[in-house]
Amino acid sequence: MRPIKFRLIYQSPNTDEPNQLFVSEPISLSGLTTADNVQIDFTDGSYTMLDEVELEYCKWEQFTGLTDKNGKEICEGDRTLEKWSDLDHERETRGIVEYYKGCFVVKTREPKVFREPLSQCNKSLEIVGDIHDKPKRLKATE
Repeated sequence: MRPIKFRLIYQSPNTDEPNQLFVSEPISLSGLTTADNVQIDFTDGSYTMLDEVELEYCKWEQFTGLTDKNGKEICEGDRTLEKWSDLDHERETRGIVEYYKGCFVVKTREPKVFREPLSQCNKSLEIVGDIHDKPKRLKATE
């Protein structure tokens, strides 16, 4: 059974820059009360405490239970890159991980919209960012 994890994108109402993190323990929003605080660990090593009101500024993206070819955990909203050789040509396809009709898929637009089940291609693709990355930051990681 896969672990239940979420990537939490916290957008403070005072800034335009999202902070990304993984929540490694399952958190049930229905179990929170106004007296509860949740410790959220950011990927840069810092952490914050969020209360029920602050959780309204969060977007939850589910961990798929799969990893890419480098062992990185894949979540909804991740941008992917897959490279392969076709005869004498090097080819690459870029996509976005989404939940579609009951399963996680990689959605590409080359040459038209195509969805491939993530479980069939995860070991040949690489995570290069996520939908929250600004274009300038995304190019720097490629």
